Amino acid sequence: MPVIFRTFNFVVRNDHLKIISNINFIDENLRMLGVQIDHKKHLRVALSVTFGYFSSLLFTLILDEVLFTNYLPDVKMDSIQGLFAVFNLASYLSYNISQMLIILTVQVRVTYLKKLLKLKNLSVTSLKVIRKAQLTLFDTMNSINFCYSLNLLSFFFQFTFFVIFFLFDVTYSALTIKSST
Repeated sequence: MPVIFRTFNFVVRNDHLKIISNINFIDENLRMLGVQIDHKKHLRVALSVTFGYFSSLLFTLILDEVLFTNYLPDVKMDSIQGLFAVFNLASYLSYNISQMLIILTVQVRVTYLKKLLKLKNLSVTSLKVIRKAQLTLFDTMNSINFCYSLNLLSFFFQFTFFVIFFLFDVTYSALTIKSST
């Protein structure tokens, strides 16, 4: 699963660069209109989300260790299978973090553009700049949808099969241990 994420991200890397350059273009247009975006707030959100990500990953590792050593000691889990599960979870969570931060960034720009449109006495030049920023924002949203929709569909498909085979493995191991005793 992480290989598919990485491969697809490699294929759409130009779209990712386009998203970043579009956001920079929108920021420049907003600066021309006198709007300053608080990037420190974005940094705080990114750090808190990343902290939550690592905390959930650590919680998953601890839960895995407690569950299989204390409550299911007879079920033999391969360490490779456990690492694979953690690696998949880490890959998906990091992917979701990047997606969430990009969407948050776009949402902030939408908010600023809405505030600008509510102002009265805007000049024709200001309206043209706002319109150009809006069109760039729509283009950015289309790129975001393209980049992330196929990955999410792929993830849900793969996750379903992973859960099915994982539950089969645990059930089969438990039944094998019960039948041998």
